[in-house]
Amino acid sequence: MNISFVSVNHNTGNKENAYFLPHSAACIWSYLKSLPNNPYSLNHLLFRREPVDSMVEKLQHDDVVAFSCYMWNRKYNLTVAEKLKEINPKIKIIFGGPELEVTDISFFSKYPFIDVHVINEGERVFSELVFNFDNLSSVDGIIYNENGRTITTKPAQRITDLAILPSPYLDGTFDDLADKHPEIEWNCI
Repeated sequence: MNISFVSVNHNTGNKENAYFLPHSAACIWSYLKSLPNNPYSLNHLLFRREPVDSMVEKLQHDDVVAFSCYMWNRKYNLTVAEKLKEINPKIKIIFGGPELEVTDISFFSKYPFIDVHVINEGERVFSELVFNFDNLSSVDGIIYNENGRTITTKPAQRITDLAILPSPYLDGTFDDLADKHPEIEWNCI
């Protein structure tokens, strides 16, 4: 199964091809790929804005697309996700990040194209989620779309030992991204 992560940002600084590494999304992928039973292959780890139609074309055949949502990419992510769901209704659309109004009971009435939104830390919750699409009520730390109704699960346990989390700087995730995009001058978080 293919999975992609969208953590787009604007060009940074005064250089034409300078971007921040997509740290949050890469941390979640690093955790998922470290699991021995991970059935997913990473299709894309997207970091820069492209025309919406181009982005949709890249992602439309994935099984899962996860969006890391912040104020600088909120509207863009929502537009891409909505078009993806129109083209491929079977695609699983997952959002995370601090930007959307996850406490609004009408969340999925507003965003019916989103399947799930992860609350708080994503590494464990996201990994649990992608193995339990058929039983979302068993996944702590999410809200999910049940025929337009917003269902909230109990809070997930926080990660207290950060040493258990693999690093995209150390596990090859960022090396792979840099190899695919030698034209980019990367900024690190």
